[in-house]
Amino acid sequence: PKDNDKCDADGDTDKIDEDLKLYDYFEFGVTRITDKVKIGGPSVAGSDRFFEAFINHIVNGKNQANGSTRIRCDFISVHCYSQGIYSNLPNKSFTSPDNIIGRMQTLHAIMEKYGIGDKEIVLDEWGIAGGGFMGVDQDPRFIFRENEYFSAFYARLIEQLIKAPHLNISKMMVCLSGQDHSTNDFDGYRTFFTANGYKKPIYNAYALCAKLGENILSFDTEEETENTGIIPTITENGELAILAYNFCDNFYGEVDNIEMNITVKGLDGEYRLRHYRIDHATSNSHSKWAELRCPQKPTLHQKDMIHQAGELSLFLPDKNIKPAGDYQTQTVLTKNSVSLIVISPA
Repeated sequence: PKDNDKCDADGDTDKIDEDLKLYDYFEFGVTRITDKVKIGGPSVAGSDRFFEAFINHIVNGKNQANGSTRIRCDFISVHCYSQGIYSNLPNKSFTSPDNIIGRMQTLHAIMEKYGIGDKEIVLDEWGIAGGGFMGVDQDPRFIFRENEYFSAFYARLIEQLIKAPHLNISKMMVCLSGQDHSTNDFDGYRTFFTANGYKKPIYNAYALCAKLGENILSFDTEEETENTGIIPTITENGELAILAYNFCDNFYGEVDNIEMNITVKGLDGEYRLRHYRIDHATSNSHSKWAELRCPQKPTLHQKDMIHQAGELSLFLPDKNIKPAGDYQTQTVLTKNSVSLIVISPA
């Protein structure tokens, strides 16, 4: 059931009551057939009042389908966008990963109030901004869905979620509604591909982050800035994958280039080093399209150039290394850039 928080002057809660009744019959119908699937709700979009009503119902209410005082809910599902449509957001003026974290903290506090703060949360719809049927023609700022800003935003969001394990967010499902509205390339709709099938930088960010390992390594930093972050991981096969970013939260703001020195300890033997990058010039179809003066009817040659520019690319050529203990590598991170350094046993 989706959130609907429209009430008349008398405080009519008809729509909330109907949604709770719908969940009760859904829960009763599913659990009569099998107990081998997880069920949950309420997929609330923006209303704290609706969210709390649902939480109170599953904890203290009675199932309207069978009269039971036990209403099964294995996970709590919510929608969350970073643009300021909620209360209590750190950055109401614009998009920010911190807005998503702040929103989830607010909802989690309601869950804690009712004693279910440890329940699994499924972010069943998220994105950098709402307005799924809006593009740059309605709001020019939606160009952030098309360029490297969104990639760095995503890297920052992952790091922030790692730092908030108490939220117990198990899954994140990005909303891509809007593809059916795309008639032009890079028109600001929330999609992974443009009308001509060019991969957007956010698509490459997902492909990049899929290379991260299952386990997070411990690390120390000598100097931290509010714009940079690092996520060092290792796979079960011993492959290191280290994500680093330089993100400017203010879309129109400026940040300095950052020279990052990374030292990995405990390496011995021969390894293969690969360095992937998403930035303004690398793995970025939007930049190439803009360089070609934004062709909406590109030639075959232009299409080929834009497609190639949009492939996830290495920042430097592969090379083999033979460290004896420690290995150090350096890179310069420009504004809204994301690097992934992969060190694999040869």
